[in-house]
This record gives sequence, structure tokens and C-alpha cells, in this order.
Amino acid sequence: MENSEELLKKLTEDSKKSVKLQKIRTACVFAMLVMMAYSVFVIVPRVVNILDRIQNTVATAEEAMTRAQETLDEIDEMADSLTKTGDGMNALINENGEKIADSLEKMSNIDFDGLNQGIKDLQDAVGPFANFMKKFK
Repeated sequence: MENSEELLKKLTEDSKKSVKLQKIRTACVFAMLVMMAYSVFVIVPRVVNILDRIQNTVATAEEAMTRAQETLDEIDEMADSLTKTGDGMNALINENGEKIADSLEKMSNIDFDGLNQGIKDLQDAVGPFANFMKKFK
């Protein structure tokens, strides 16, 4: 009988240990469920919010890059236009350079003192006639 009493004591101890182990397992499972619930209700919305912000930032960056590319294309067009204008002015100067030089030489040969003297003489000659005509108004 003693053997069966020892066996019962051992079974009782093993049952107590098993119950204790089951309680620890249950507490661990409960802690994991609490952490999962916390993740679902707190961390996941924050992560989703951050991902939305990242997506908006990427969209804004893409829009800025598109605008920057359009601006660079417009600058390229302006540079081409300026180059064509410069080429046209060079051609115009090359074509008319000799005529411009001749015109400048002719203008430098004008006797401005003689021209001024002629204008003064004309004023002296016409001045009395103009005064005479004013009297008939």
C-alpha cells in the first residue's frame, strides 16, 4: 500500500506541476493576445498613417520632378531660340557689314559745320519773310 500511496503523491505532485505549467502557458498566451491587440489597435494605424504620408511625399516629389523636367525643356527651347537668333544676327551683320561700314564712312565725311552754317543762313534769309507774313494774319 505504501507503494500506491507514493504513487498517488507523485501523481498529485505531477498534476500540481502540470497545472502550474498550464497556468504559465495560459498567461503567456494571454500576454501574446494583449500584445497582438495592442499592435492591431495602436501600431498598425500609426504605420498606415506613416505609409500614407510617405505615399503623399512621393507623389509630391514626382510632381516636382515633372515640373522641373518641363522647366528644363523650356530652358532648352529658349537656348535653341537664342542660338538661332544669334546665328541670324551674325548672318545679318556679315551680309550688311560692308554697307554699314560705307554708311558710317559717309556719315563721318559730312561737314556738320557747313551744314549748320547753311541752316543759319537759311534762317537769316527766311526770317524777315516770315515776320512779313505774320503781319498779314
